[in-house]
Amino acid sequence: MVKIEMQPDYSCEPLWNLDTANFAYPEDLPLLTKTVERLKKWQNVYDRLLDLEEPFNIGFKTIEDNQVFEQEGLEIAEQMQSELGDGYEIYYRNERVKIPVQA
Repeated sequence: MVKIEMQPDYSCEPLWNLDTANFAYPEDLPLLTKTVERLKKWQNVYDRLLDLEEPFNIGFKTIEDNQVFEQEGLEIAEQMQSELGDGYEIYYRNERVKIPVQA
């Protein structure tokens, strides 16, 4: 079982292999191209929050922007779990992502 944590970080990959404590590169996982692109877009939103010219000017401008970002992250994590299946456990910010069983 491969355990992957999805957690945004500035200028880093958003995925970590919890067993090896190394980055997990989305291109190396059996994910759909559109899922990899969605994940990269999500990480880019986070990267743009860092203002190196004004380091105290960091973060989301509104609570709503933060909520939208977090919801998008959770949806991407759920999509990854669905695509990767039982051989992987996906964690979003330390919380195990569980996908409802389809009847």
